[in-house]
Amino acid sequence: MGRPPEPPEPEVDGELLTLGTEIAEALASPDPIDLITYASTLLAGIQSAAEPAMLGDRDDDVDLPSVDELIAMFREAARMPTDALLLVLTRLSGDEMRQRRIAREVAGRRHPFPAWLARLGEIRPVRAVQMGHLLGDGENIALGVDLPAGEMTVLVYVDHNMGTVVKDAFVIDRPIAEVVGQLDSLSAESAGETFTRELTLADARAKIDEAVQFGRITYPPFETETWPAVRPLVEWLLSLMPAGGEGYEADEVDSDQIEALTGRVMASPHARGLRRGRDSDDADIVETLLWLAAQQLGGDPLRWSPVTVEIVLLDLIPRKIVADAAYLRRVPAVMRHVVAFAHAERGIPKHLTADTMAAVEEFESQYLEEISTPRRQGPEALLERMGVLPPLDGDTAGDEESPSLADADYSFFLELMENVVGGRAAMTSLDDTPLPDEPLDLSDVPGDVHDRVRGVGARVDEAVAALFSEHAVSPELRTAARRILARIAAADSAIFRRKASDTGAAAAVLWIAGSVNDVFSASRSGVTVGAMMAAFGLKGSPSQRAQPMLRALGVPVPQEWDRTLGDRGLLVSAERRELRERWESLREMG
Repeated sequence: MGRPPEPPEPEVDGELLTLGTEIAEALASPDPIDLITYASTLLAGIQSAAEPAMLGDRDDDVDLPSVDELIAMFREAARMPTDALLLVLTRLSGDEMRQRRIAREVAGRRHPFPAWLARLGEIRPVRAVQMGHLLGDGENIALGVDLPAGEMTVLVYVDHNMGTVVKDAFVIDRPIAEVVGQLDSLSAESAGETFTRELTLADARAKIDEAVQFGRITYPPFETETWPAVRPLVEWLLSLMPAGGEGYEADEVDSDQIEALTGRVMASPHARGLRRGRDSDDADIVETLLWLAAQQLGGDPLRWSPVTVEIVLLDLIPRKIVADAAYLRRVPAVMRHVVAFAHAERGIPKHLTADTMAAVEEFESQYLEEISTPRRQGPEALLERMGVLPPLDGDTAGDEESPSLADADYSFFLELMENVVGGRAAMTSLDDTPLPDEPLDLSDVPGDVHDRVRGVGARVDEAVAALFSEHAVSPELRTAARRILARIAAADSAIFRRKASDTGAAAAVLWIAGSVNDVFSASRSGVTVGAMMAAFGLKGSPSQRAQPMLRALGVPVPQEWDRTLGDRGLLVSAERRELRERWESLREMG
């Protein structure tokens, strides 16, 4: 008998051959940087295509494979270049079992890979450095990474004016010491304005991860030549770093603090020239500016820069503040006094204060023009900025693709609002009947944790009574919190078998209940998250304590929770009424 025929070579299409050529070039490098960034770019494209599209702006004709489909395609090809890419893709995608399985499979084919490809497990972040500016618009975080052959630096830029979000990131094939030294030399002329400090790897992970996750829910997303192309690489490196660090999350500034700060501004020498008295709006404008800085620009009411001045004058005030013309015209003049006070408080150098004042001067005329023309405000302003609605003045010159009102697609936003209450059917029948004052129902909860759950519930009840006693929402919020607590205990009773304080668990439950009902707002209830934590005798944020509870409630990625649970039975009457009104308004607009 003759030898059996050799199995046929897998058919490989032209695109795979081109891909193979590009990978082969990356394999020729002396280190894994080119191949890792190539794999990250490929993975980022697939992830972006899988994320929800907004306003129908995605090209539906582009049919990209999923990560699983791509890996299956490469496994079938069984070629050296695609096998090399498989080894990297499976690491970046985070599935350790699949990674080990494919590594064994590829090893059996005995490709003549470069030595560093077998040592990808040695890649480790080893150092983190934070570099920023006194005015605090943003900062770079450099990650020094040891490679099987050499070193690299990943530089991540975090913007604090857009909600603490990664705005750009890229890979540099140089050691971190060299990169930091070069950046320091570039900022030598600004000595005293910039800072460079070491971060623990845990703190760097917490800060970058927070900014990456916020970026995922930012629209429109930030895109550069390298971001989000290197996002999978960044997230993989973060997974190799210690957890438990301190992120950017700052204590919320409440209404009492803003009121006190307003009083200090008005009583300071920097208020000379501001108008006082019953007929003056200046104190209210000061308070408004401090609130906008605290709520919209990173949490610090005293952080003012040329960039924040531009954002407030050309976006936030025209879009968010409803007031008469005299009030609005007065804003730039009052802003100068606020900037002077804030910079004096923070010890900002005089030349940086002068730059910030110059920005007020620069944008004042444009601001005055903006507030004197018809404009949308609130949600409609956001829709206009996204291109869903045309400008009120009808000026679409130079924008051939500007949609007409008839072309506006509201389905995405309608669906988002419907999902908050459990779907379209739930929204169409939504009413504002108050939630009943009902006891904690443990009928579906294992008996061995009843006492513990009751203890947590009692702490929640005490906090609701202490914080919301003067608000109509109090009995309904208590019911919502009890329902949420019971569901958590029924879905994952192990949470209440662990050694942890009832107080911390109660804070997490009330934070979840308050978040879905949008009650933690100084302007709405006078109760902030910080005030709630203080009522429990705790500091920091309850979000970490709440993560296992959110998983029990069906939230797949608690870090990306959108403050909804998709159940109208957990919403107080005022929240349901507001949701229904906004939904009906949006339907009428469409």
